[in-house]
Amino acid sequence: MRSRSKYLNLSNLKAIHAWIKKLEQRKYKPKKSLWEKAHKKLKLPYPIVGHGKKRLVYDLKNGLVLKVAISVNGNENNRTEVDLYQNVPSKLKKHLAKVKEYGHGWLIMKKIEKALPRTKQSVLVVKELQRKFKKCKIDPVDLISKNKKIRWNNMGLNKRGKFVILDYGNFIMTR
Repeated sequence: MRSRSKYLNLSNLKAIHAWIKKLEQRKYKPKKSLWEKAHKKLKLPYPIVGHGKKRLVYDLKNGLVLKVAISVNGNENNRTEVDLYQNVPSKLKKHLAKVKEYGHGWLIMKKIEKALPRTKQSVLVVKELQRKFKKCKIDPVDLISKNKKIRWNNMGLNKRGKFVILDYGNFIMTR
């Protein structure tokens, strides 16, 4: 367990560690209702800003979010985001929400407040970004769904109005 954090106190880290240990022992698989169980067990003092089948997202109220795995697959998603952020070329990294800190089963990332506008121009930007990632041998799975719909909630705009991907835990490195 990581025993220090610039953003989380020891009590929060212990709660996260206990939750991650439990989910790994019980091998929790992704399901819609698991976030409620995780939230009750974690008892973190932050508001929830998002959740899925794999992770729970808290607003740290300091311009950052905390993503906690709620299933074994959520652990994998967190590792993928950390690995990608650390290893992609800078021309792609600027399009990924910044990972500030991480530990086993959790990560802290820059919060993106502004939603990506649903315009024709944005569609073109998403498709171009998808092409750039694929050219670098990364399949950006969560940008566009299998049925060709853009996943708007996985993207946003930073303070300078630049396109940023918030959720890239399902991206696949094909090298």
